[in-house]
Amino acid sequence: KISKMAAFVRVRGAMMIPTLLLLLHVISAAKAQQSCSSTVDLSPTYFDEADDYNANQDSAKLLDLVQSDATGNDKVYSYVVLENGQKIAEYYNEFLNATVDTTHDVYSITKSWTGLLFGIMLDQGHISLDQKVGDIWSYPDHEVWSSVDNDPEVKDITVDQLLTMTSGFDDGSLDEIDFANVGGADLAGVLNYVVHTGQQNEGKFNYLGFANILGYIVQEVTGKTPVEYAQEHIFPFLGMEEGTYDWASNTDQASYTRNGLSLTATHMTKWAQLYLQNGQASPSSEMVSKEWIDTSKAKSVQVTDINTYVYQAMLGGTPDNGSDLFYGKMLWNFVDGKHCGFGAGGSFMCFWPEKCRAAAIQMNLFSEAGTASNGILAHKFLSLVGGKDFSEADYTIDASSNEPAAEEDAPTSGAKDDKNGHIRTGLMAFSIATTALFL
Repeated sequence: KISKMAAFVRVRGAMMIPTLLLLLHVISAAKAQQSCSSTVDLSPTYFDEADDYNANQDSAKLLDLVQSDATGNDKVYSYVVLENGQKIAEYYNEFLNATVDTTHDVYSITKSWTGLLFGIMLDQGHISLDQKVGDIWSYPDHEVWSSVDNDPEVKDITVDQLLTMTSGFDDGSLDEIDFANVGGADLAGVLNYVVHTGQQNEGKFNYLGFANILGYIVQEVTGKTPVEYAQEHIFPFLGMEEGTYDWASNTDQASYTRNGLSLTATHMTKWAQLYLQNGQASPSSEMVSKEWIDTSKAKSVQVTDINTYVYQAMLGGTPDNGSDLFYGKMLWNFVDGKHCGFGAGGSFMCFWPEKCRAAAIQMNLFSEAGTASNGILAHKFLSLVGGKDFSEADYTIDASSNEPAAEEDAPTSGAKDDKNGHIRTGLMAFSIATTALFL
């Protein structure tokens, strides 16, 4: 009888395990959702401070990371970290004269703000994702097509392809630089600038860094430049007062949508918190639909191009890391749960839905340590904010090559995105011409 009873208990216990695991999963998910349920009003120019603002364990780690770095005084302008919509950590580099009001060029982070613009335009019915360039400027009737050399291919680019970097087009030559008009000085120049790389590359990720087709699409369908449209539908609701930011344009007065924004760290964190709040600018006001946020966060295309400098800067640039990074709608999406906008030199604005955190870090593209060192520091920063830990031994710099190198027996625990124990950044692959563009 005892033997039968024991067998019965074992069987019933085994049957209960899946049920218990499911229950624990549901409870865990409910807690995560509950802990991230706060939606704050983003219209003030500031964020409220948490009770333990700059006095908690995580903020101490971040400050130590910046200040203990051998060249930290030259690398980081500023950072802001939020949890549940309140500031838990903040830093401004006095050595670089950075303050809460200091703006810096954020380079390709502008692309993620462009993604927000297109989400609003889609919600308002100005645009559809399957709309083609040849539909927006009616092909072949619109006068611009008589001045476009690659019209058979460019007319078929869709809005969705431009937002997900899957058009099959690449940037034109940067051999002769007109600093104000890289990507095109007018509509014809913009359409002629891009180079088709073949139908076999359509649908695959190919980072289109400098083209400004999206800027002209905004202007065509709304009657406003990107900055004008943002001033009406975005900036006031994020507490961004005129004169506290800048958005550069070409000589045709068309705002760039590839780079061009100059923002404070707080501005960048406002974007991240907005996405964390699923498009809600306040508890009672929706700026952009949750559907757009969800589609932006989706893993639309896998980033596998080992030569892409962004891929190398964020993941270490090793082939076995290819599954760790995806691109959505002007948004870098990681398998570890974070979503980021990224700019040259290691600047990021990110949000972690499972952690209820949003953060921004502004890096100095022209630091003496070089962009490789910047990439390592930014990677450490994001690891800490995302709740990971790292060993200082995992990250060392070979000053002679300006490339990061791993110590031979360094542990790699906690560096999930860094399977080889070190971070290599492809930002060093920037040509002199490309770097000059960002001046």
